[in-house]
Amino acid sequence: AKIIGPWVVSGPALWAGELALADTQWQNEQRTRLAQDAVWLTALLTDVGLPPCGIHPLMQFCPTENIDQWGYALASNRIYSRPFNTQDIGIDAIRFGAVAVSQRDEFERRLRSAAQQVNPKA
Repeated sequence: AKIIGPWVVSGPALWAGELALADTQWQNEQRTRLAQDAVWLTALLTDVGLPPCGIHPLMQFCPTENIDQWGYALASNRIYSRPFNTQDIGIDAIRFGAVAVSQRDEFERRLRSAAQQVNPKA
């Protein structure tokens, strides 16, 4: 336990990681897919009033002045996100993770419902 520490990686996970690291075609396909996913999520977040300022293929960082309202609305619509209340730098933001293609329609429906709760006039 002292040598391997508390974060043991299982044999199957090591095997899958080894295959992924050896398959450059798969890596390139994933980079392309993740970039396309990020474009879709950026457009959707912008459309509902949460334009991202920090974008990574796996997550997007969206500043907002309504962090409490958004946090409640997202949670009540079963959207799990990461709120950041960073008063030390003067930015409140919500971080969203990547959305699987198979979950896009449901995510969009829930996000638009949350946006209606935050801004019913929109």
